[in-house]
Amino acid sequence: MKRGSGLWLLPVFLAVDLLALFSRGLQWQGEWAWTVDWANGGTVLLGPLLAGVVAYDVQRLGNPSANTATTASLRGPNVPLHVSVADWVWAAAAHALTLIGALTATALTSPSGSLPLLPLPLGFLALLAFAALGALTGTFIRSMIAAPLATIGCFALTYLGATGAVPKVFRVGGVTGTLVGLRYSVPVNAWITVVLIAVIAVTAVVVVYRRSVLTRSRQWVAGGLALALLVTGWVMLDVRGDYRFEPQRSAISFRCAGSAPQVCMAVGTTRPLPALAAAMHEQAAPLTALGISLPARYNQDVANVAPDPRAGIFYLAVEEVNAPQPDPVAIADYLSTPAPCPQFTSPDAPPEEALYARAILADVIRQKNNLPTGLLLEDKAKAWISSSAVTAWTKQTFNALSTCDLANVHVPF
Repeated sequence: MKRGSGLWLLPVFLAVDLLALFSRGLQWQGEWAWTVDWANGGTVLLGPLLAGVVAYDVQRLGNPSANTATTASLRGPNVPLHVSVADWVWAAAAHALTLIGALTATALTSPSGSLPLLPLPLGFLALLAFAALGALTGTFIRSMIAAPLATIGCFALTYLGATGAVPKVFRVGGVTGTLVGLRYSVPVNAWITVVLIAVIAVTAVVVVYRRSVLTRSRQWVAGGLALALLVTGWVMLDVRGDYRFEPQRSAISFRCAGSAPQVCMAVGTTRPLPALAAAMHEQAAPLTALGISLPARYNQDVANVAPDPRAGIFYLAVEEVNAPQPDPVAIADYLSTPAPCPQFTSPDAPPEEALYARAILADVIRQKNNLPTGLLLEDKAKAWISSSAVTAWTKQTFNALSTCDLANVHVPF
């Protein structure tokens, strides 16, 4: 533990992992699954760095010109493995601190839902596989160039996985959006685990081949089994797909708050629910004052879940799903969708006039709530917005959108 470079690089490991964690802000905070997966995404940077450190230590301690005082106490055939594991322990400690910090940040928001356990060990296993590749590089390249080669090579593996050129075995996290409506695919993640373990086993056999206490035949058997697992897992991921998630098969649970209208969000993404319900109630007041009947409930749009035709629907951008406070300007967009009209999501040509009219309706709601508008600033809209025709058009358009009668939804100017 003391001979390797990992101890002295612990602050660097931690800094790299934290840099990845906060590279896109705190959009993940408040959702257990997204938090774990995003924190694991830091291994894409931390892993190649660890591989370089391990390669450096292995080539340094295995080089005949190494300082004899340094290597005197490092006896036995498995020195490269011992050093690799030691460096991995420090990188794993940095990742554990990052993961604990991320989970604590989400816990402070009183999240709904449960913490997924399946992805928790994947980040540590991926780091161990990166360390194994570093040891392999340091074993065969007995010079300082082993470190950058290991780092570049491992980063190339993660990059090729991102492009789809190879299975995403070394990308065990880093999802950039909410995971509501999805769950971790057990078969895919199991094959990823198999491949990572096989990578570790194959490299271990190769690294200690000449110095192992095992007989040559046993080493060949162990290496052959590990290689067979590696190839099998790699082919399965390549053929069946390496997407780590699948649609949630059980019914999605919702939590609701507020009234006139009631607002419902999927369990797991309810951080903004109280503030969102209050904001929608407040901004709906001008509509109810006009005698417009609002839907009793507005539901969050959830992937792979058929919307309730009796309820309104609102679509949240990535940065809005777990935001502590909703964007006041966006509330009008939510209110202007009183029904999940299939025409708006049809693969056919979208109803452009209805979409434009709905955007104008949202601007009318903003204008009545003294919020910034966009379309109403156009010259052709200024005369209309100050006329008595606004009230009649607003009622007609809202009612038509409520029944998905888009033939009666028209642009007023």
